[in-house]
Amino acid sequence: KASGGVRIPKETTISVLIDRGINEEGKRQIFEAVRTLVNSAPDSCVFISFFDSIATKSTLVTAKNYEENIKNGFEYPTFGNNYFYSALYSKLMEFNQGQVADEQIGNEYRRIISQRAQQYRDKVAMFVFVDGSRDADPDDPMTYLDLTEGKIKDLSIKPTIYAFYYIPANKQ
Repeated sequence: KASGGVRIPKETTISVLIDRGINEEGKRQIFEAVRTLVNSAPDSCVFISFFDSIATKSTLVTAKNYEENIKNGFEYPTFGNNYFYSALYSKLMEFNQGQVADEQIGNEYRRIISQRAQQYRDKVAMFVFVDGSRDADPDDPMTYLDLTEGKIKDLSIKPTIYAFYYIPANKQ
């Protein structure tokens, strides 16, 4: 199942968050990169969601359901907004379910993500793919300062975050 490299330990919990505003070529590249991640991980540890003006519910992604789940997320029309900070915060909250009311997290995988994160605190990660050619929407209800100086510091589980900014070749 794994193609080169070390297989990801089953205790690891990975949340993947993808900006729907990334252009088609970028989506194709991200599609392949995330496929490699999913194929290197046990079927119980990778969750994916998308964002524009909202963050979608997280979905468990496996090698078997990958094509369907990620293509559906990419094919859904974007609303054009880039509420990056709000989306990032909503995904961080999934790891910290015990700290907020259930309705603020809201999906069937919230309990699974949170329980895994609580049990294996040192094995949580988030991969974020963002359209690097545009700024976060100024109407985003959350700001960088809200996250860094307020909300994140109080979270008990802080995953390692890997942010990848996609910039089309003609915009570099």
